[in-house]
Amino acid sequence: MKLTVLAFALATGLATTPAMARQQHDHGDQAAAQQQSHAGHMVQDSAAMTAHREKMAEMRALMQQAHAASDPAERQRLMAEHRAKMQEHMAGMMQGTTPI
Repeated sequence: MKLTVLAFALATGLATTPAMARQQHDHGDQAAAQQQSHAGHMVQDSAAMTAHREKMAEMRALMQQAHAASDPAERQRLMAEHRAKMQEHMAGMMQGTTPI
């Protein structure tokens, strides 16, 4: 019984290995074709990413200022400003009006 199960598992493994290798090869060709078709979007994506990074840097600066502030009222004002900017940016991303 154990020998039959072992023989079946070995035969199944040997039969599926060439099919799996062929499938992986096909995916490699598809990936190369997709990279070429998306190459025109790189400039657009780059500008969107630059805008996103600028907004992130602005929010980080507000957070650093809040951490460095010694006055609790000033810290709270900076945190509120940071929170408002973050919510605005995230709302824009969810609606598709702000680039990611």
